[in-house]
Amino acid sequence: MEYTMEKLSGLLNMVSEVIQKERIQKEERQKRGEYFNIFSVLRLETKEVRLHSAFLAELLNPEGSHGLGKQFLELFLNMVVRKSKEEPFYFETENAKVYVEYYIGVISEDKKSGGRIDLLIEDGKGNAIIIENKINAGDQEYQLLRYNNFAKDKYKSNYKLLYLTKDGGEASEYSTGKENFKYQCISYRNNILPWLECCEQAAVRHPLIRETIHQYIINLKEILNIMEKNTQDSLFDRIVENKEYILSALFLKDNLVEIQCKMWENVFIKKLNVNKITHLYKGDYLDLFREYYIKIRKKLF
Repeated sequence: MEYTMEKLSGLLNMVSEVIQKERIQKEERQKRGEYFNIFSVLRLETKEVRLHSAFLAELLNPEGSHGLGKQFLELFLNMVVRKSKEEPFYFETENAKVYVEYYIGVISEDKKSGGRIDLLIEDGKGNAIIIENKINAGDQEYQLLRYNNFAKDKYKSNYKLLYLTKDGGEASEYSTGKENFKYQCISYRNNILPWLECCEQAAVRHPLIRETIHQYIINLKEILNIMEKNTQDSLFDRIVENKEYILSALFLKDNLVEIQCKMWENVFIKKLNVNKITHLYKGDYLDLFREYYIKIRKKLF
């Protein structure tokens, strides 16, 4: 363990050096106004319904105010929904309708029907895409099961149920009711961001749309704690050049949840006066940690 800690110390010192350089670069860009972001100004950064579901719905809507018709929806279908060629999915984009917080009835006593679907996209020909959006909120009891029950009743087998989270994790049994049904895990990190970057390129001749998408991308990267690409490349290059750094990075990855639990207990609760939450599952510390990390980042560095 002592030898491992020595290796870890070298890796952490190197990472700290890279982060310090990025912080200085960010301060310089901040002075030039490169980080002006309307979503941050309005304090909507993590608002699931008011920002994220609403913004995604507007882009996906062929009749949206962006004026680019079905282009963004087509990109979404090809890059996200149809990523598995083994399961072809027919969807007509021309006359698609998009709904936010779509009401499917009062939640029943057994909690297996009813509720509100975050995002629903219908093509008018009996096909649908249902998106459960989890940017911060936790699962509700039988939530994904309710949406699947609604979908199979209304659309038979002609639908895709997408479970959207920051990093693509699976829904809890609390949400699925331990029942076995198909749903597709997608993430803001690996699916939505690449799609948005393609949307930004598609809007190259529409500067207002392009800039708004760009600001939303910046907002997402802040929420997801994604480094600037040049900093990422520098960090990764230095890690792969050193065998000890690679082993240390893998050690940290394998112990990530335990490390964050300890930091939650010893940093956030004791030093930053964050109220203790005792009902979390072990894995839930990951998103909770990131949420508070964003809020108090300036205090840590």
